Amino acid sequence: SHPQKEDITELVYEQTAMTFEEDKVVIEAQWENMKRFPGAPQIDIHVDIGPNRARRIIERLGRQVPQAA
Repeated sequence: SHPQKEDITELVYEQTAMTFEEDKVVIEAQWENMKRFPGAPQIDIHVDIGPNRARRIIERLGRQVPQAA
């Protein structure tokens, strides 16, 4: 075992947690804007292909399910 390996593992963990927290703030702000402006046009970029496909599938499925009265 490398004597510095534990330090590197902890550093990677801390950096990953910090990145997640930064992303979380942005994602939550985007979600609030999406709720505030429903139906606003969105710009698709190549890195969003997967999430956008999932969103469209969920929207389509939601339209197919009868709404409770």
